[in-house]
Formats: sequence, C-alpha cells, structure tokens
Amino acid sequence: VAAPLGAFAPGDAVAAVKPSGPASPPSTPGAPPEVPSSPPPSAGGAPGVALAFVLAFLGGALLNLMPCVFPVLALKVFSFLKLVGGGRRRAAGHAAAYTLGIEASLLVLALAVLAVRAAGAQVGWGFQFQEPLFVAAVSAVLVVFALNLFGVFTVGGDAAQLTAGVERTDGWMRSAGEGVLAVVLATPCSAPFLGSAVGFALAQPAWVVLGVFLALGLGLAAPFVVLVLVPQGARRLPKPGAWMERGKQLLGFALLGTAAWLVWVLGRLSGVDGVGRLLAFLVVVGLGTWLWGLAQQGRGWALRAVALALVVGSAAVTLRFAPAPEARGAALAEGWQPYSEAVLAEGLAAGRPVFVDFTADWCLTCKYNERTVLAAPAVREAFARSRAVLLVVDYTRRDARIGEMLARHGRAGVPLYLLYRPEQEDAPEVLPELLTEERVLEALRGPPAG
Repeated sequence: VAAPLGAFAPGDAVAAVKPSGPASPPSTPGAPPEVPSSPPPSAGGAPGVALAFVLAFLGGALLNLMPCVFPVLALKVFSFLKLVGGGRRRAAGHAAAYTLGIEASLLVLALAVLAVRAAGAQVGWGFQFQEPLFVAAVSAVLVVFALNLFGVFTVGGDAAQLTAGVERTDGWMRSAGEGVLAVVLATPCSAPFLGSAVGFALAQPAWVVLGVFLALGLGLAAPFVVLVLVPQGARRLPKPGAWMERGKQLLGFALLGTAAWLVWVLGRLSGVDGVGRLLAFLVVVGLGTWLWGLAQQGRGWALRAVALALVVGSAAVTLRFAPAPEARGAALAEGWQPYSEAVLAEGLAAGRPVFVDFTADWCLTCKYNERTVLAAPAVREAFARSRAVLLVVDYTRRDARIGEMLARHGRAGVPLYLLYRPEQEDAPEVLPELLTEERVLEALRGPPAG
C-alpha cells in the first residue's frame, strides 16, 4: 500500500503514487512487464503492524467462504457431527488439533517465504502453486484422501506421515491433518483484507511476517472452533446417522474435483505432456492405494511393499516436468491483451482509461472475478463505453519482475486490479481483491470522492 497500513480503512481503494524522479527507461522488447507504481510499504509503526494482524485474522476467517477451502471445511463439519455426544472436552481437543495443524503449516510456509526472501528472490501468497512438483504432490494427496473416503482403505496406527494423519478415522491426528490440508488448499485463493495484510508483512522484519501468518491461521481456524465450543452451534446441525456414510463418499468426489482442477493447473504450467505424466502417476497412486487396502484385509506386508514400490517408482519416472512450450497462461478473453508499457502509454496518451488485471491460472479468486464480474454484460458495456484498454499480467509461472510489481502496490500475490486514468496516470486506483460489478462500475465512472 502506498501509505502506512494504518492510514486507510479496510476495504478502501488505495492510490499508488509513483515517486518523482527521472522517467523510467523504455522496456526491452520481450522483457517482463513493469507497471509504474508506489514504493514498497513502510513499517508504519506499531499501529500499522497491529492493523496488519487484525486484517490477517479477518482475511483468514473470510477464506472459509472461498471455494478453495470448501472441501476441507465440509469434512470438518462432517467430522464434528461424529463428535456430537462425545463431550465438550473431546470436541475442544479436536478443535485445538485442527488449529495447531493450520498454525504449524502456516509457520512452515512463513519460514519458507523468509528463506526465499533472504536468498534474494521475490515470493508471495500462493507461490508454491507455481511449482509443478508441488501441484502433483497435492493432487496425489487428494486422490488418496478421496479413496479413503470411498472405503478403499483405512489407516491403522502408523499415522506418522501427512496422509496417514489426515485420513485417520478418529483421533486428533486427523483433525491436525485436516488443518494442514486446509492451508494447502487455501493458498490459491485470496480474500478481502488478506492481500493488504500479507503484502504489508512481506516488506517488514521476520517477526512481523511470522505474526501475520499466525494471525491468518487463527482466523482460518476460528469458524470451526466457534462451532465446536458454542453449544448453540451444535444444536443447529443435523443429527448423526446412516446418511453420514453416503455424505462421506460424496465429499470424496469433491476432493477428486479439486484434484481435476489441479491437473488443469499443471497443464498450464507444463503443457499436455505434463498432464499425461501426472495422470499416469495418479493412476499408479490409485493402484497402490487399492493394494494397500487389500493388504489391510490380512494379506500381509508383501502387498504393502509392492504398493510403495509402485508409487515411488512411478514418481521417479513420471514426475519430470518441463515448462509448457507455449506462452504461459490462459487464452485471453475478447478485448483483453497482454500487458506492455507501450500499450499502457498509448492508451493514456489517447485519453483512454487502462484497466490492468494481475492474474494466474491457479488463482481461484482471480477466475471467479473474471467470470462473474469482469465478464458481466454491464461491466463489459462500461468498458466499451469508456473505451478502456484492458491489459493482463499473467503470474501463473514464477516471475520475479511481476512479484516486484505486486510488492510495489503492497500486495503479496494475485489478484491485483489497477485502473489508470489519463488525468491521474501516475496514480492508478487499486481495486479490492474480491470484485463486485458495482465496485468496478463505480471506478469506471470516475475517481472516488474526496
């Protein structure tokens, strides 16, 4: 954000002011784009840091409303139904385990961000989904978890690893693992307040980064904890019964749907060859899981060894991904074009507003905004009526220059929406992460009052 974080109200648009000085040199053809923007956010003192913690908590709580977290949140509610009648102490233990799983995962993520930052690289929220191996690993975990919900196998007492912990039918390890899974699935989404809080934190000392990530985790865990600890919440839920077995299997399909989306994401990263390799690996993961289930029926450790050998061997052979041969990112919608400084300058010189969309294929919030708001007839008509130039900056694959551009506007990741106006070409308006038609139309009508 251009001003100290404590200087604006949550949800307000922020104007990014370009510092005075010599004009930027012309961009090299083919070089990554660069957007005129504000300097990195300053520390802002104790009030700014405190507000960052509050915004991180609110952003984490709002993540529960995003589609990324829905499968895990549904599983948590399902698990809670089985806890009803087991005593508040037992339910509170599961809530604490779920919270600790979330906090431990975000602590690891924050330490990874700090390590990469110390090495001189630019990272942000959701950066791990730019790595094909990470996408493949999460896809495999989701397939294994879904097969467990289908009853293909169960997990006994060796729940030392993530998947085992997540899949344990009862016990605190399952709740902790669901917390880990919630963090993994939440990172492709953004929520109101989240971008400003994390973006502010990444320009601060390490203790602020850690504090913001931990506050975010408390917010992410808060709705389930409240549901568990408030007796009125339990009374509003349906009674446990035989329907829960079918409900559990239905949630397995939700996880498979998430895995299918991740296969598509990997296709944007590594092309059709990468999709083929990942699908082959997932088939072997499914076979290994089925063999593991047979071994649990009293057929000994030989089948377990075969299952592990198949999965490990398949991973060594198939999980070798090269970048997609074509330019990264999704095909542009009608009227949109890739960002370039020249097009931005030409549009402003011609007296036209310029709307810049920072997006990524793995960002579900971006896709929601694009398909429900930016593609809405009223918004498209407003773009046409104002003769707006529509530009896209694609962050699907890691690009340090784009990461720096986001940081200059106080954001740790996508989405980011900038509206340049000819009369204020050095001060683009920054729109919220979660768009509405009215908010975009209001921005196109003119600068905010005051």
